[in-house]
Amino acid sequence: MCVIHSVYILKDGLPLVSQQCSPKAPQFDVDDTRMTGLLAAMNTFCAELGGGIGEMRALQTSNNLQFSFMRSEQLDLDLLFIVCHEATLNPDTARRTLARVASKFMKKFWSLPEFKGQVDVFADFSRRLPKLVSEVVTGDQSSTNLSIAKLPVLPPLPDIPRASLVFG
Repeated sequence: MCVIHSVYILKDGLPLVSQQCSPKAPQFDVDDTRMTGLLAAMNTFCAELGGGIGEMRALQTSNNLQFSFMRSEQLDLDLLFIVCHEATLNPDTARRTLARVASKFMKKFWSLPEFKGQVDVFADFSRRLPKLVSEVVTGDQSSTNLSIAKLPVLPPLPDIPRASLVFG
């Protein structure tokens, strides 16, 4: 079975949520703030580069890991949702996972523009992420009312070469 290892939710490039969802989750030699800041900066750079590149949807490493990205539809919030998973995971599953996490997060924390920097308010949500992610990956939709038909429709990925990072 393909595994989603970690979920990150960023606001303005800083991690609000950083949760491992798999015992096999990679352990990076940098703290979450640096790693997620780099990923957010790369995503923003691609989006602002111009020339029709658009924002980065996925980043694959040489270690068969992939980071998949989704920005909040509410641009004033500047939220970026990231999942770290095995590169063999179906891209639709990664997108559904991102959409499910984003939907649940936005539903619970709709007043985020008033956020004052206390990330401990997200601790309960963070603890529930492994179960939420597992439900999407295994196809178990029974514990939530969110159907696939209600998920946001994401445009197809453009035919451009993927960026690669080498860890280790």
